[in-house]
Amino acid sequence: MKISAVICEYNPFHNGHKYQLDKVRELTCCDAVVALMSGSFVQRGDFAIYDKNIRAEAAVLCGADLVLENPSAFVLRSAEGYASAAVYTLDSLGCVDYLVFGAEHESLSDLQSIAALFADETPEFKRLLTAELAEGIPYAAARASAADKILGGGTAEILCRPNNLLAIEYLKALIKHKSDIQPVLIQRIGTGHHDTESRGIYASASYIRSILPESLLGVRDLVPSSAFDLYKGSKPFDRTAADKAILSALCLISRERLSEVPDISEGLENKIKSAAMTAESLDELTAEVKSKRYAYARIRRALLCAYLGITRGNSPSLPLYIKILCFSEVGRAVIRLAKSTSSLPVAKNASAVLKDKAALKLWKSELELDRVYEIMSQYRGII
Repeated sequence: MKISAVICEYNPFHNGHKYQLDKVRELTCCDAVVALMSGSFVQRGDFAIYDKNIRAEAAVLCGADLVLENPSAFVLRSAEGYASAAVYTLDSLGCVDYLVFGAEHESLSDLQSIAALFADETPEFKRLLTAELAEGIPYAAARASAADKILGGGTAEILCRPNNLLAIEYLKALIKHKSDIQPVLIQRIGTGHHDTESRGIYASASYIRSILPESLLGVRDLVPSSAFDLYKGSKPFDRTAADKAILSALCLISRERLSEVPDISEGLENKIKSAAMTAESLDELTAEVKSKRYAYARIRRALLCAYLGITRGNSPSLPLYIKILCFSEVGRAVIRLAKSTSSLPVAKNASAVLKDKAALKLWKSELELDRVYEIMSQYRGII
């Protein structure tokens, strides 16, 4: 069985995702498509717009054969940590042939060259990076400039695009984990990652999320009909209560505890604590803390991790099991195969991880995070 995989969030599933799944089958001639999807929380540091089971079902209805969960403890990390955990999970399955991903740049070899440089970090690269950082340049810009001086070819421009950055992290993770999975690139079509308008039947997930709280009908042409039918029976997540709960919690969390949260360093905990005592909203707090060094998404992830109790010390470095969310009949065959090839437990429920204390601890922790999402999703406009 030839199996292709995608790493995704489907927040929510839309026509661009359907296009990608169709292209996956066309380019790889695979027998099955596995989607490794973020669960209740997403990498940008937010609650998912719909419950993970609804998003997983939409994916299977629209072309995926098996949807697996990427645990929140790994989703709420930097792009590097997120990609590393996801690639590790897919490699651990032992039966995935291709990893397919989108990017704005059309050349896989260009992206691979950048990924190899970042994975190896030669003395020359480290010297150039140190020199750029010494000028007070933010890390991302400094890294892009250093890479451009070594590789040329518009490398810095390539590194300015969000999907290119994530694609490079996937490629770097394949190198780091010594994976035999073959990368396949699909050039992104339609709108950009953060575009605020649609183009025909295509729109970014960001744009769709901006419409959903007000008008489900407004996204009807932008999502597959089977996904739309699922969304009709569900309420989009309302951030209002969650943001107030996070802001309130930050007033009580100590600076010492904040310093243990991933993405918080260099005294950022002091700025967060001070801002939490005066900010009227989470957006106001984030805007006050944001700087050239700390991007909006990084701060959002840090604040959400602080609220959820995710610290550097209470999460494993890599996943300890692979959780099944939804599958088709073909997906059922993939599960049977994976159970004989996977180096990690492939689990629908906790029974598969009972003998591993660390895996069971992670499983229970993820259930607690799902419960937080469930409670917050019940908000109906009154606090």
